[in-house]
Amino acid sequence: MNYAVIMCGGSGSRFWPKSRKNFPKQFLRTVGNRTMIQLTVDRINSFIPLENIYMVTNKSHVQNINNQLPEIDNSNILIEPLIKETALFRL
Repeated sequence: MNYAVIMCGGSGSRFWPKSRKNFPKQFLRTVGNRTMIQLTVDRINSFIPLENIYMVTNKSHVQNINNQLPEIDNSNILIEPLIKETALFRL
């Protein structure tokens, strides 16, 4: 059985002025009528069922996920206890 974890807790600071702290780039429509997070779920849902797709985000983005992806169950939204930029890659 396959699972997916989508890291979507970022602040989108490098996409300013389009993105903002409470509405970062993953929740914006950059190409077409769907947002980046919606397009990501669309792509992986072709081979991973929705119940196996998890989102890792911070508390301030949960409502955006609920609004844009109502098909994702709240139990599949994992909230970071604090922002540590754990997915940040630095050279």
